[in-house]
Amino acid sequence: MAQAGLNVGNLELYARKILDTPDPNIKLQLVSEIRDNMDIVNTQDYGLYLKYLFPVFYNTLRQGSPQLQDGPEQKIRNILLEVLSRLPTTDLLRPFAQNLLKLSMYLLEVENEENACICLRIIIDLHKTYRMTLESEVQPFLDIVQKFYNELPKTLASAFADANKPKLPQAMTVGAGMPSSLETPKATTLIRSNASFKVLTECPIIVVLLFQLYSKFLSGNIQKFMPLIVQTLALQAPPHARTANRIAYVDFVAAQVKTLSFLAYLLRGFSESLRPYQENIPKYVTNLLMSCPSESAAIRKELLIATRHILATDFRLGFVSQIDPLLDEKVLIGSGRTSYETLRPLAYSTLADLVHHVRGEMSLNQLARVVSLYARNIHDATLPFTIQTMSAKLLLNLVEGIAKKNTPDNEGRALLVKILDAFVNKFSSLKNQLPKISASAASHAAASAVC
Repeated sequence: MAQAGLNVGNLELYARKILDTPDPNIKLQLVSEIRDNMDIVNTQDYGLYLKYLFPVFYNTLRQGSPQLQDGPEQKIRNILLEVLSRLPTTDLLRPFAQNLLKLSMYLLEVENEENACICLRIIIDLHKTYRMTLESEVQPFLDIVQKFYNELPKTLASAFADANKPKLPQAMTVGAGMPSSLETPKATTLIRSNASFKVLTECPIIVVLLFQLYSKFLSGNIQKFMPLIVQTLALQAPPHARTANRIAYVDFVAAQVKTLSFLAYLLRGFSESLRPYQENIPKYVTNLLMSCPSESAAIRKELLIATRHILATDFRLGFVSQIDPLLDEKVLIGSGRTSYETLRPLAYSTLADLVHHVRGEMSLNQLARVVSLYARNIHDATLPFTIQTMSAKLLLNLVEGIAKKNTPDNEGRALLVKILDAFVNKFSSLKNQLPKISASAASHAAASAVC
């Protein structure tokens, strides 16, 4: 290997060495050095870099075998894909864009999970930059995603095949658990891309972006995606999947939530196509809220945002049947500490939107639970002032409906008194706080005047 390292003068030498070297460890060393010296792509020599190295990268990946075991060959392929993903998408790359896109789409179907995720990044970056020349590759990519969705039930069954099988206790022997010097470490088995929840998680946002870039493909693929989306949302992991394979379980729920976001996007312009599933969608949302892992606050946040978009449509009427579980804070917010501290404003405002629109369909018992929840919220100083105000407005909007649903036992009247009591107590607390607020504002104004 050249001692001076990779530079414009030895690009051809590096290319020839990669092709001629049979030893994977030496080849790994070469491609690692190429990755570590990528500054050259930001110089005027980027064209020469592509001329000598791109064909080598392409042939190595296209002709080599995808790896499902961690080892030097896998590291070589991973590094080459990383290098390709970091290539600047300038006019110099344009002549190579078509081949790079076709290569990435081929590898997307045959590679392991880690490499396939890099392929997805390459695909979307190329479409963003070279939209006018890559239109012919849009439908093949959509077909691949549809194939992933079609295989998801089989993937789910395979991933959690052992979730319901009790684990046999290991025999206790002298020295059990002690590593043997004769034991050879087992290579890590990698997940194939078409059996990966993580790869599927990345697909919906790319499909949405492609629909935005190439709108002509939208109408022809809607009817293909609709049943696949609904099928995906209807799937449920086995009861013991959370503990048997926690990582895969979290990835599976994340894939479902991304798919729900995809559905929320399609609802904007194709709600009639989803009308047959109007009664089922709320059930899927509730099931996702229940199955979302407590530690996955980011996934729950995206789930709440997607739900809010669905509630902005007339599909909200289907959620009347799900009011009772949604009023359970452990279902809506989850039991995780991070979710409780960060997602309450979003969760309460999303629920308030639903209650506001369907309050006429709710029973008095359900309205009583809403009053208890939001009457408490207006006194909760840990919530933003906007959420406290929203809670007060919601309680006011419930007054007329509660009055109409009053019972001979005056249960409705008791609820109205509870709302009035909440407002009176809030005014009392504001009275105590106003002098402090005024004093604080005055001190800030005085400090500003001095400055």
